[in-house]
Amino acid sequence: DSPMGEAFREIRTRLMFSGPAEQQRSLLIASPSPEDGRTVVATNLAVTMAQAGSQVLLVDANFRQPKVSKIFEGCGGPGLSNALVEQSDWRDMIHEVRPNLFVLGAGPLPPNPAELLGSNSMRDIVAEMSQRFDRVIFDSGPALVVTDPVALASIVDGVILAVRAGVNSKGVVQRARNTIRDSGGNIVGAVLNGVRAMSGGYLRKHYETFYEYREPAALPASV
Repeated sequence: DSPMGEAFREIRTRLMFSGPAEQQRSLLIASPSPEDGRTVVATNLAVTMAQAGSQVLLVDANFRQPKVSKIFEGCGGPGLSNALVEQSDWRDMIHEVRPNLFVLGAGPLPPNPAELLGSNSMRDIVAEMSQRFDRVIFDSGPALVVTDPVALASIVDGVILAVRAGVNSKGVVQRARNTIRDSGGNIVGAVLNGVRAMSGGYLRKHYETFYEYREPAALPASV
C-alpha cells in the first residue's frame, strides 16, 4: 500500500496488455550494470503477480552474486545449477515462500555460468517451468559486465531491462539493449528504477496525491 507497490502493479498491468500471456510466461530481468536494481524489480514483480492469483516461480539465475536466497530465508542450498548439471530435479528444490509464489535459488556457483545458462539443458528446464507455472521470472547479472544474461535472453519469452535513473547513461542503455537484441532476446519493456521525488516536481505531487486519495483507515471496534 504505497506508491512503490502501485508502480509494480502498473508494470504488471502493462505486461498484461502488451501481449498474450502464453507468449510471456518466462521473463528475464536484466540491466546494463551492477546495482541497477534487477533483484528489486524481479522480486517485487513476482510478488505482485502472485498477489493477483498467478502461480509464479522466481528463479535466481545470477551465478556470480546470487541475492534472491538472501531475501527469502530457507531458499539457499541446492538450486538451479544442480538442475543444470543433472544432479537434482528442479521441481524438488523449489520453495513456496508466499501463496502462489515459489523460489528456486541459484545453487552452488559454477565455474562456467554462461555456458550453463545458454545450454540445451537450460532450454529444456525453462520449457518445463513454463508449463508448470503461469509466470517464470529470472533474476540475472549485468548484461554489459558478464555474458550470462545475454546467453539466457534468447531462451526466455521476453526481457525487461532495469535502468537506474541518474546512473545509467543513454548510451549505456542503448548498448545493453543492442547486446540483448543481437543475441536474439526479445525486450518487452524497461523499468526506470531509483527515481527520486524532488520538491515541486511531478513525482512529489504524485506521492502527495496518492496518500490524499486513499480512504482513511477504519478505526478498530471498541471492546
